[in-house]
Amino acid sequence: MLLAAAAREAESALDLFFVTLAPEARVPAMRLAGALRAEGVSCDLDFGGRGAKGQFKQADRSGARYAAILGEDELSRGTIKVRDMASGEEREIDVSGGPAELLRAMGA
Repeated sequence: MLLAAAAREAESALDLFFVTLAPEARVPAMRLAGALRAEGVSCDLDFGGRGAKGQFKQADRSGARYAAILGEDELSRGTIKVRDMASGEEREIDVSGGPAELLRAMGA
């Protein structure tokens, strides 16, 4: 029974969790999440109005493989930072043309 419960938990882990650092980043994050879901990527974002630290905790609890960080700087440049939650490695991805580069960065 415990093995089945653990397997079920592993299956429900997210591919990507959006961390929004500014209120104006929420709408673009929702648009990207919708586009990624259409491509079969499981993703979510905070709907509780948490701060950055709380959102990263939520990403960790959800088992997300990656966190997509979107703030004012990223919005102005048309980019998003992608953090590998296991290694902590972070890189900046151009998303001005849609989610294609983000999908590539995630290996999806």
